[in-house]
Amino acid sequence: MPAYYIMDAGLGMAETVAAEMPSPEQIAACRWLTEQELKVYSDEYTRTGFQGGLQWYRSRTLGVGLGDLQVFSSRSLDVPSLFIAGAQDWGIYQTPGAIERMQGTGCSDMRGVHLIEGAGHWVQQERPDEVSRLLLGFLETVRDSERNEDKQKDLPVTTNAATQADLDTLHALNHDYIASVQNGDVRRFDEILGPEFYCSNPDGTLVNRPGFLAQTAKPVTITNLQAHDVLIRLLGDVAIIHARTTYTLAGGGHGAGRYTDVWARQHGTWRCVSAHVTRL
Repeated sequence: MPAYYIMDAGLGMAETVAAEMPSPEQIAACRWLTEQELKVYSDEYTRTGFQGGLQWYRSRTLGVGLGDLQVFSSRSLDVPSLFIAGAQDWGIYQTPGAIERMQGTGCSDMRGVHLIEGAGHWVQQERPDEVSRLLLGFLETVRDSERNEDKQKDLPVTTNAATQADLDTLHALNHDYIASVQNGDVRRFDEILGPEFYCSNPDGTLVNRPGFLAQTAKPVTITNLQAHDVLIRLLGDVAIIHARTTYTLAGGGHGAGRYTDVWARQHGTWRCVSAHVTRL
């Protein structure tokens, strides 16, 4: 842990952080927090003290209000979400696995996780242009999702029990397909792909079933793969699934794409027989 969390015995906060004091040259070169701006904070805390800020940490470590928060322990955040932080912000690593759980179960519509290099705890001040770019891109995806949802409302819907059962099955299979791509799950793909399956990859290559399983077995380089605006068209024993995807690249950047999958009912079981994937 950093020394400012567990300080050496006999040293106060001022002595502890003195070793981290930037040089005069570094201070002069700082553009995201000037001396004039910093003086506003120091003047105010000189006037009011910092007891209020410290009380937050005291309340947290004593468990104050924890019972109220536990009411929401099994809930997920179901609106479109985006997480942005500085890669050098130690705070995001305090609870191991928290970021992964946030993407997997905490947020059901996570559009991206971005850790910006060269930034710490005050990422919006340290890298304002990059934060603004990511926020604007996120808002664009939300706007596009809402437009596509409006379009889907105008499509004719058949609501008989047999059709609904097929749609429920195909939604579940589509979920499994996306999860299998993210997790490199060759076994699950072996179960849901038809023997005549072909996939058209984003790079223009066309692979058959064995080739697709082989590329699935390779290390997965993206995270947080999500499907959005899923549209299933049921045409008798054939179904066509259209959807948009978002994901996080290995370097932390944002990625997006679209796919169209064709499913066929074979001997009473739905199998995917064709896939076409593009990047946006």
